[in-house]
Amino acid sequence: MNLHAPSAVIFSLAFSLKLALAQGTPDLRWMVSGGRSGNITFSPDGKYLLCDGAVWSVPELRLVRTLSYGSSEWFPDGTRIATAAGNEVHIWRFADGQLLLRLTITNDSLTDIALSTDGSVVAAGTINDEGWDEPAVVKVWRASDGALLRTLVGHDGHVKALAFGPDTNLLVSVSRDRTLILWRLNTGEILRRIGLSDGGSSVAFSPDGSKIVAAAENRYINVFRTSDGSLLLSFRVNNSNETYPVAFSPDGALLASDGDYPWLHIWRLSDGAIVSRVYGHDETTGIAFSPDGKLLASSGEDAVIRLWELSTTNLLAEASARSATLATTFSPDGTLLAIGGYDWNIYVLRSTNGVVLQKLTGHDYWITALAFSPDGALLASGGGDGRYKIWRVSDWSLLRTVDAERGGVQCLAFSPDGALLATGGSSGPNLDPNTKLWRVADGSNVLTLPGISSAVNFSPDGTLLAAAQGSVNLWNVQDGALSRKVTTSPFDFYGSLAFTPDGLSLLGAGRYDAVVRQWRISDGQLQQTFAGHNGGVSSLSMAPDGRSFLAGGYYLWFWRIADGTLLHKMDQEISLISSLAFSPSGNSFAYGRDDGVTCFARAPLWIASIEIAGGDKIIRWQGGSGRYQLERATNLLTGYWADFGNVVTGYNSTISLTNSTGFFRIQSLDDP
Repeated sequence: MNLHAPSAVIFSLAFSLKLALAQGTPDLRWMVSGGRSGNITFSPDGKYLLCDGAVWSVPELRLVRTLSYGSSEWFPDGTRIATAAGNEVHIWRFADGQLLLRLTITNDSLTDIALSTDGSVVAAGTINDEGWDEPAVVKVWRASDGALLRTLVGHDGHVKALAFGPDTNLLVSVSRDRTLILWRLNTGEILRRIGLSDGGSSVAFSPDGSKIVAAAENRYINVFRTSDGSLLLSFRVNNSNETYPVAFSPDGALLASDGDYPWLHIWRLSDGAIVSRVYGHDETTGIAFSPDGKLLASSGEDAVIRLWELSTTNLLAEASARSATLATTFSPDGTLLAIGGYDWNIYVLRSTNGVVLQKLTGHDYWITALAFSPDGALLASGGGDGRYKIWRVSDWSLLRTVDAERGGVQCLAFSPDGALLATGGSSGPNLDPNTKLWRVADGSNVLTLPGISSAVNFSPDGTLLAAAQGSVNLWNVQDGALSRKVTTSPFDFYGSLAFTPDGLSLLGAGRYDAVVRQWRISDGQLQQTFAGHNGGVSSLSMAPDGRSFLAGGYYLWFWRIADGTLLHKMDQEISLISSLAFSPSGNSFAYGRDDGVTCFARAPLWIASIEIAGGDKIIRWQGGSGRYQLERATNLLTGYWADFGNVVTGYNSTISLTNSTGFFRIQSLDDP
């Protein structure tokens, strides 16, 4: 499936007006990384896995959507997803990740969520904010409009798990108070209360509703008859975990659970025998059978998701979490994307699909900076261990390790000719308070500039080095002389610097005041500011043609430089952007997030100009997929758009003035 619909932009020729600016979601082509911990469940058609608010495709376990963290469940028709975290339940549309409904509680926090088999009811367990062992309730809402139907009172400790049976009027819950309660929803009455040997950990109905399985924190897993609460089967696993997820197979003949460490056990319910086992997790948090019973999925506190073929117990796929991506850079030809972060490793991905081609190890701390040489032959990496490393791209061999900055290399950049590498370090007591230039050929230090840098970048002609050192300074590369200060406040902090391709201007992203500034190089004067970045700007990337830039933080902002117009503001699939880079072609970009997910997206579609040429108007645009359809509507309220001309692959279209009434839309098309 496509992650998100291609973008479109609407305009009126009569007023040369750009009417539709932002889509809420980047035009994503792929996302990678990210196992998660939490409950796990298959989509009704078995094509996707849902864990902790994120969705992976089956069987390859490719990340296709991230929603909000927390307990999560599919609606029975597979079109919506419900998540619960904090004090809110969210209902999302799966196709585009749109938030449809928000349900809020007060004074308590949510623990688990369950959906009735017809999808009409949402139930969520709670934990009393005054303590785990204080009375807690179950909230029940109508899924269509979020109306609160009932508050179920009966547990004396936090509600750990709950589940609906095939009868949508029956709900079961287990609690820290060592009880299992079977509820009748239409009246709110307690049909049955069953004592457990310890605090409840997980619970599930059998597919036919005749049995209930409940796991307790003291490692006992018990199977009860629903009709009378009698104990049918009991077994104990040898495991030190406190969470023991359980799941019935679709035919009800098997039960999967956390087992003797480090295994997951598949039990035959007829006699309690273990019929199979697969390798588990440090602490298993979720387990699920596929709808056809052929696959088993599991998740754990190790943030790893595994998918198994039950008939052979072969591991089919695994998704492992990575830490926040602090550095992102494209190779000059755009075919490779290198990323690095808190897990001390560098990953080299194929930019077309996100497949990991190489994993580079050797740093002893976070990867904080990455850069390819201009000819693409080398990759430089900087780490919190204070070293920079040079890797040869042809075979990924390590050519050089240099102790560069005490306290960590925070930023680095190649000179345009690839002969020099600039590094900047972190601030703090007893650290190296300098910015340095190194000869790439032999790793020798050729110039030391005073001041710790949070960002560095060379001018396009290589004569100047811009360094964010509290103030932003321009240094002469030839002799190390300070050419100019473009800001004077010692309290500014710029996390990213970018020259325009013509070298006439410099942009800096202010992390603290959330303002991007543009300075003129010739005299250091401020040319314009780009404000309104809610929550701050953590990274910035200039489009290769210098006409626009992206700024990242808790949102993604896309600006036109010529007049300071905000073209797009994106707030979905963002989390917190920790690194950002345009591809060399400018047709796409990549960004890393604080949750360890790396995203690759097409550049936003925008109208660059509308010009009159004789009796025609020429519309020029940038971004998008490379395939476009011009469409026209006479009335925006109808929502009807008719094709205007044929599909085009260029970045402009011509419309006769005699046929220019109405509204027009450039639609970015997917590949045929």
